[in-house]
Amino acid sequence: MKHNTLTVAFGIALIGLALPSCLSDDSYNPQPTPGYPTAGTPRVRQVQNGSFIVAYPGGGTASFNPEGQFLKQSDLTPYQVREAQRAVDAYRREQSGSDHHSGQGGYPHGGGGAPVVRPRSDGKLEVQMPAGGVVLYDQNGRFIQKGASVTQRDLGRANRAVQSYLREQ
Repeated sequence: MKHNTLTVAFGIALIGLALPSCLSDDSYNPQPTPGYPTAGTPRVRQVQNGSFIVAYPGGGTASFNPEGQFLKQSDLTPYQVREAQRAVDAYRREQSGSDHHSGQGGYPHGGGGAPVVRPRSDGKLEVQMPAGGVVLYDQNGRFIQKGASVTQRDLGRANRAVQSYLREQ
């Protein structure tokens, strides 16, 4: 009995010494370890549907939707994913000419800028969103359809742009 009590007490003491170091956030370092290769600078490419692909020269990719939100990654460290996110954010700011952030995860919403209304030859109105999505309206400003990358917020902006366009005509 005395042996079991000592064994349990010794085990608890060891856990008490080891557990705080396991739970400490001091060892977490979101930056790469000095001297550790980060596989080069990420390269951002916007594809036709408005989404972004970020590729590293050493291999590995990350995908982001047209609003700049992370979708998936392949062969990247958590640090590289954060670095890719920063690269997409910077690319979107450069493309929009705006440094304004919406407060939603730090991304400029909709790529910044205003939607562009273009009348088509068939009388319909096409609204091109800054992030690349398209919304279609009839000649009276009634919604017909939207592209897959158009968000609800983008749709509201497109509606206001069409109504403003029609008032000016």
